[in-house]
Amino acid sequence: NAGVDPWARKAGVTSGAPVILKGDTMGLRVYGNGSREPLKIVTVENPDFKTAVGNATRQSIAENSGASSYTRKMQFANAVYLKQRGIHTLRFVRGDGLEATITTKSHVEKKYVVVDWLLVAPTLGASILIDWSTAKWKTFDAIDLATLFANASTKGGGSR
Repeated sequence: NAGVDPWARKAGVTSGAPVILKGDTMGLRVYGNGSREPLKIVTVENPDFKTAVGNATRQSIAENSGASSYTRKMQFANAVYLKQRGIHTLRFVRGDGLEATITTKSHVEKKYVVVDWLLVAPTLGASILIDWSTAKWKTFDAIDLATLFANASTKGGGSR
């Protein structure tokens, strides 16, 4: 999470963690922390757990058997990127002018601790030290736009 995927880099996003936007993003503008400029909405890989495990298994089998290729499946989603540290206020503006505001904060994604320790770091201590210092474990919950705007239309603004 400390780096960003190739699609985000092409859109000019150089750091942070993705906030997945579930639902229709056509005409949507997202403003972060009072900014006048909207955040860039980018397409990112967003595999579910089953797909991620399947891809990792196929890659491992291919590497261990000497195969030159393997099949990789993927799901995609739209997202904006935020720095992993701190609390963020996001204002969503639909094309029809309806607005909703939420406050979000990253949280520790414990599955990364286990994966890093088992697959990457030489020791658990090294994994904890590296990931804690880079905030790599931190991720954001996805935002369901339909629910967010349903709350905005009935309450004058969504919050989380």
